Amino acid sequence: AQRRLRIRKGDVQITISLGGAEAAETDDLQKLLVRAEEALDVAGKSGGNCSFFHNGRHCETAAAALGRLEVHQ
Repeated sequence: AQRRLRIRKGDVQITISLGGAEAAETDDLQKLLVRAEEALDVAGKSGGNCSFFHNGRHCETAAAALGRLEVHQ
């Protein structure tokens, strides 16, 4: 989400990019963090202001990940 924050000297523009990762039973914390960092890197390189999720194989938008999970339920 992109927002403006008013301060005394003018506006400050804030952009938020998110990266998440799916954990597998065989993962340790290091593997999970590496995937989350990869997803955050993709979000930033995609122009920022978005969310990406690493599913263990590749990064996808958070909306695509949610859609994939809904199909499997």
